[in-house]
Amino acid sequence: MSRFAGLLCFIAINLTTGCASNGSHSDSGQSGAEAAVTTSSFDIQKQDPLEKVNKGIYSFNIAFDDSILKPTARGYEHITPGPVSRGITNFFQNLSEPRVMVNSFLQGKVDRGMTSLARFAINTTVGLGGLIDWAGKSGAPFVDEDFGQTLAVWGWTDGAYVMLPVLGPSNVRDTLGTVVDFFSYPLLYYHDATARNGLYVFRIIDNRANALGATDILTEAAGDKEYEFLREAYKQRRQSQVNNGNAPLEGLEFIEEN
Repeated sequence: MSRFAGLLCFIAINLTTGCASNGSHSDSGQSGAEAAVTTSSFDIQKQDPLEKVNKGIYSFNIAFDDSILKPTARGYEHITPGPVSRGITNFFQNLSEPRVMVNSFLQGKVDRGMTSLARFAINTTVGLGGLIDWAGKSGAPFVDEDFGQTLAVWGWTDGAYVMLPVLGPSNVRDTLGTVVDFFSYPLLYYHDATARNGLYVFRIIDNRANALGATDILTEAAGDKEYEFLREAYKQRRQSQVNNGNAPLEGLEFIEEN
């Protein structure tokens, strides 16, 4: 599926949970958010040469989210019982397993690829089409892999930072990966266009609802430097993902995992 479902604020939930540490401040006395965006003008020009365009797209994303996505997600959260919401999230996550499996193998992560294959088989059958994450309950949690990560493992550099309309933070490499991943999502090939498009929209709403709490935390922590903070958090999070969670996440100490 397209990462249209991975809205700006859905990405933010991954940023906040992925960048958590002990909640301390940096040695310079700055807050974590301030430390994360302390870069020289040279670094910004080098890493974000499209900053003016990116900020314009970012403003559009925020307006789109505030006016349409967030209110819809809050309504969905209000009327959907917790177990039902978890089942819907599990269903869409299960449809991502083929992509995870293929990219795991392409990265040489055979064990992870076999785990993803097993998860898909178990959850699709015993888990009633993926509504129940039996594999996760059995000790095999979902671990995401995408083609942007695959390209990084193959030696591609990330390239310039890019803010995509609705999708949010990316870079040249990951944008190409997003295009490839679009064609690996099984829902794309479902014959009924009306049902397919409805499920796409449903996934977007479900993703945004899952991100509501974390994005509020992100906004509060970043203050008036939200764009800069999101840019730095995205870059560090992607570095961490490419390195299987082993990359340092410096300057992002502002959130504790609960």
